[in-house]
Amino acid sequence: AGRRQMLNRVLVSHLLAFCKGVGCWLEAGEQVKAKARLEEKQTRFKDQEMLAFSGSFVCNLQLPEGIGIGKSVSRGFGTVWRV
Repeated sequence: AGRRQMLNRVLVSHLLAFCKGVGCWLEAGEQVKAKARLEEKQTRFKDQEMLAFSGSFVCNLQLPEGIGIGKSVSRGFGTVWRV
């Protein structure tokens, strides 16, 4: 349960960083909320083992299709698609 809460907090942090990066600011008192259902995976990148997650999440933001959130987005990780 604690790990799941931590992952949800990290997800909210990444969503806030995305908003800041595109110049979108929240009104005073507004909070971003997110709940993720993730599956842990191992992947290799440049002969390095990496921990990755696959799954879905729900949040109270409208996000554009195909954005990248999290670490290594420039390498194709963290792409978000609407389901």
